[in-house]
Amino acid sequence: MTPENDWSFINWDDKQKSSGAAATGALACTKCKGALPLQLVNLLGFNQCPQCKTQLMVEVFPALFRATEKGSVGEALVVDTHASCFYHPQKQAAIVCATCGKFVCSLCDVEMEGQHLCPPCLESSQKQGKLKSLENRRTLHATIALHLCFLSILIFYISFITGPLALFWAIKHRKTPSSLVRNTKLSWFLAVFFSSLITLAWIVGIVFLVVVNPFKSR
Repeated sequence: MTPENDWSFINWDDKQKSSGAAATGALACTKCKGALPLQLVNLLGFNQCPQCKTQLMVEVFPALFRATEKGSVGEALVVDTHASCFYHPQKQAAIVCATCGKFVCSLCDVEMEGQHLCPPCLESSQKQGKLKSLENRRTLHATIALHLCFLSILIFYISFITGPLALFWAIKHRKTPSSLVRNTKLSWFLAVFFSSLITLAWIVGIVFLVVVNPFKSR
């Protein structure tokens, strides 16, 4: 946060400076650890820390000053004949898990993509890739195909396998979602282009050997 070595760049809407959720002690100087006033947040240029006079530039995400929302703790089970939560027998069931069918209380209920899930089903659905909104990684199939093309160029003798394989892989996964951070088809186009050239070269070479047969004795 000092101009020499410390920087803090976190976006925050200036309109939220006056929000009641903002806490004065939420930000601290990186040098003296003293509390920073909100007047220093999201200003152009450097400003002095009130305590140690260090030059600071601070930009903050809205979430840092957002009030924490309280979730439901679930209603206590009053009548024994009522259904109870599978994970909290002392709490009254509020809904049924859409995946496993277990009764869960409002504390365990997680609504995601229009479904009500219990915590274990939520975790398993995330691991299996069933919940796209919780997806945090993807296989870059276009990059795999492109690497196969480069391998074909580096090791020519295996290109008759890796070339067609790269073309097959690129076409097979052409509609698969790409990277989470980049939305570009350049790798896919390059993979298709180079793998097509390699495959075409082998086809032409094989046809030439079969038809012309330069090794045939005269």
